[in-house]
Amino acid sequence: MVHFSLSAWTYPVVLGLADAGPWDVVFSVLLMFLNFGMQVMFSYIILGVDFMGEEFEEQVAFAKRWRSSFAHDWKYVDLTSRSLVTRVCGGDGSLMLANRQATLVEHINSYMGLKHDEFEAGFFQTGILLCTLC
Repeated sequence: MVHFSLSAWTYPVVLGLADAGPWDVVFSVLLMFLNFGMQVMFSYIILGVDFMGEEFEEQVAFAKRWRSSFAHDWKYVDLTSRSLVTRVCGGDGSLMLANRQATLVEHINSYMGLKHDEFEAGFFQTGILLCTLC
């Protein structure tokens, strides 16, 4: 007897091995196709433009242009003589400018599993693990 389990992939593997009636076989195959369809739809949503947002190459181009124009400009130095780019990369929460850049740095650090003021990724990287699982 095959018991109901957490995976729909169990049933097609044991179809020829278990004593199952015709309705059990039809249900198992239907369940397998339904599971496959749901995984395809999930992958389509996760990899779609609506979910992923702008291409990362566009973000890199914006960041380079921002860094060469505003990031090191003396007009945006704070009272402690820290440049805007130093404050953005440091995760300064009191920024009035460059919020988009600060958010981009935060997203990259979250993807790479970096903590505040870390510059090398460790063994466990949450974003890469999530991409592997999806």
